[in-house]
Amino acid sequence: MEKIGLVEKDSNERDARVSYVKLSTAGDKVYKEASVTADYISKKLLDGMAAEDLEIFSNQLKSLGVISKH
Repeated sequence: MEKIGLVEKDSNERDARVSYVKLSTAGDKVYKEASVTADYISKKLLDGMAAEDLEIFSNQLKSLGVISKH
């Protein structure tokens, strides 16, 4: 991801052995665009589902570890 410019390394001022990875400007743009797309798709996918079906679907995602069980 660093090679294609989506993330950048950032050093730790207090510990030279530690480095961090953060989104670059381009990576942040891709992330925001993907979030909008994912939100749109999830709304279209779930639109019109009965409450019981949403509950079942949610429980299945939880059992697969896709979403938090909180």
